[in-house]
Amino acid sequence: LVPVTERPEAADASLAAAVPAGASSPRVLVVDDNIDSAVTLATLLRLHGYEASAVHDGASALAAADAEPLDVVLLDLGMPDMDGYEVCRSLRAKQGDARLRVYALTGWGQPQDIRRTRSAGFDFHLTKPVDLPVLIGLLNGAVPHDAQAAGRPD
Repeated sequence: LVPVTERPEAADASLAAAVPAGASSPRVLVVDDNIDSAVTLATLLRLHGYEASAVHDGASALAAADAEPLDVVLLDLGMPDMDGYEVCRSLRAKQGDARLRVYALTGWGQPQDIRRTRSAGFDFHLTKPVDLPVLIGLLNGAVPHDAQAAGRPD
């Protein structure tokens, strides 16, 4: 995020730098039953140059993945209808596409939670509140060194 004390032109340059020049904008789906959280994160990602949308339950996530190709799914784990583990397994089974990246975005960050996301097929485990620079680095394919502390399941 850009500090409010910066000049507007500096903020514009900062936002433009999020998606590398000449790169196509990754399509990101945010899935969280906390509507405000999901909408806010999708909006932040759009401000940083990504094509981002939000849904609020597992069934909608699967329908969105069927409707259009996605590059990244940011997936909450604790949802009421279908938890994030089940959604991830379903995405992997339906898509069969190694190109799709699925990141857990959750309040659960204990070692057993990270192991469980790994075995469910997640590519990365992020804890809430999300560290936006780490997320942007992941989306751009340049994982910062400190991202290991954020819970990469390897």
